[in-house]
Amino acid sequence: VKLFVKLFGFSETGPKLMQALLQAGALVLMFYTVRKIFGALAAVVSVTVASIYLSAPVIAKFGNVKEQYMIAFMVAAACCFILHQSNGKWWLAVLAGAAAINTCYFKPTGVSVIIAIAVFTIAQPMLKHRTWRRCLVDFGLLMAGTMLGLCPLGFFYLWQGQFAAFFNTFPFFTIRIAGPLMAII
Repeated sequence: VKLFVKLFGFSETGPKLMQALLQAGALVLMFYTVRKIFGALAAVVSVTVASIYLSAPVIAKFGNVKEQYMIAFMVAAACCFILHQSNGKWWLAVLAGAAAINTCYFKPTGVSVIIAIAVFTIAQPMLKHRTWRRCLVDFGLLMAGTMLGLCPLGFFYLWQGQFAAFFNTFPFFTIRIAGPLMAII
């Protein structure tokens, strides 16, 4: 971000360029994931449709950059987790956790990708596609990624002298509310 501010000043250009780079990266990752799972035709069609929906002014809302950042991180989280499921590389689950937790810092609706990954992971052993042990390993890797994804934000809050405020952000607030409820259940 600092580089874009230095290059373009405090204008719309820096955030929009950063948004474009994030979206391009997410679409490339989406293409790779869909091609690996479903084939080239499905990859081309899905990425074309996704890129149209991401850039359509009627759908994307003019000037709603934070939502566009969130979508890029959501796509990255889902794709990394699907790739982890297909090839078993542990670091992809860690990346999925890191990308998923960051979606909450753009808009609270970013939590939907976390819920989707959790439901998908829990449903697999119930449907006998994976073992419960593997499910727990996946959750452990996702939690490690979550901690890794929170580190840059924690350092940013610390650098700003607002580290106590870091624990009042959406993910921590949700844990404070949902934690006791989950313990009861």
